[in-house]
Amino acid sequence: MRLPFAKCEGGLTTTRRYQDSYYSTEYQHGQEMYPGHFVTLSRSIDILTPYFNPGGVAPRDAAQLSWIGDASHDWDSGSGLAAAVKVTLRSAKIGYCLPGTDVAGYNGQTPIDPTLYTRWAQFSALSGLFLNGGHGERRPSQLTESARAEIRRAHWLRTELVPYIATAADTCVSGGSPLMVGTGGPKSKLCPGGGSTCKLGYRFGPSMYVSPIVADVDTWALYLPPSECGWRSMYLGDSESEDVYPPSEDETLVTRAFSVDQYPLYVEECSIVPADIARDGILGKAEYDGRLTLLAYSKGLAEGAIASTSVSADSLHRREREVGTEGSAPWVVNGVAEGDVNVTMEWSSVSLHVSVSLADPSLRVPAHVVRVSVPLEPSVVSMNGISHTCTWEPSLSTGTDGYAVCMSEAVIETETVAWVLIL
Repeated sequence: MRLPFAKCEGGLTTTRRYQDSYYSTEYQHGQEMYPGHFVTLSRSIDILTPYFNPGGVAPRDAAQLSWIGDASHDWDSGSGLAAAVKVTLRSAKIGYCLPGTDVAGYNGQTPIDPTLYTRWAQFSALSGLFLNGGHGERRPSQLTESARAEIRRAHWLRTELVPYIATAADTCVSGGSPLMVGTGGPKSKLCPGGGSTCKLGYRFGPSMYVSPIVADVDTWALYLPPSECGWRSMYLGDSESEDVYPPSEDETLVTRAFSVDQYPLYVEECSIVPADIARDGILGKAEYDGRLTLLAYSKGLAEGAIASTSVSADSLHRREREVGTEGSAPWVVNGVAEGDVNVTMEWSSVSLHVSVSLADPSLRVPAHVVRVSVPLEPSVVSMNGISHTCTWEPSLSTGTDGYAVCMSEAVIETETVAWVLIL
């Protein structure tokens, strides 16, 4: 609201102008002091007063990270988890690239319900910001054993998705699509049996879909968006099976039980997800550690069509591993990664081609893992024309298909690596 704020050094100003000046000046000063190493954490749309600042509290270009203010320790009081999801998505819609909330809410006089804490942590892991702070007991050591385990798993999930999230964030900062995009279609306006939580689903980056669980229930209903390739589940806890959904021009209703170690996270077929995997049981295996992992899904990809992604070089800097680092394969050469890693996937008759290349030809392709879904176990695999042995992980839920897991053992002395899997 453009209301008089106070007499400042330059005279009377408005609330909006003061906010813009305050946050922009802080950001500019930080960049001058620490070029390339300074970000701000600012308020986006405020959950308690959303209509006083419908355009957000901080200007978007000075709010690299943002949070929605002080939500409450409950499911849906008007400022609980359900409301927090709504305001986070509204913040993303108006241009905040990395919006988030305090895990489990900030305000509250009663002890935090362990299930609420867990579900909120799972949502925050799949949002722009994973932030924990506020009233009440929050130390993981003081939680129930099951809640502590699942909050830890949610944090690990986010850590493994850093390359994917960082790349999507770069896209948003460059003027592209936000990290979180609400997808509520006409069917999702009203959930089966009543309610409106189905419309809280959102795309998370270019290839994932999330339906936040915002109530203490055993069964959850959601609508997957239309897709030319289909969807499959990504976070079903200790279950070794996957839920797979075929292509559809319409929204697909999914109603199923989600135990506390499971969450409605789906990946679209015909896509490639870059990840940093360092342990068993989340998105891959501990043996992938030290390599850029490429989770590729070829089902539904038409012959001749190309699926592609780019991995932000900034996300590779996080490890800061140089050539010769003892005990692990390096990500980058001499600690420098100028330009993205580009990945493509294409079917040609009975062979699948996966290419990993660098935008900067002076560098070399980092050590990596290609974990790709294919309908049959490959009979022959080659890397740059040389025969290569890959591991086969059969699917327990969909018959003969599964995953071929192909690892490069070190940085490759070339600017392009071409994998060919012949079925």
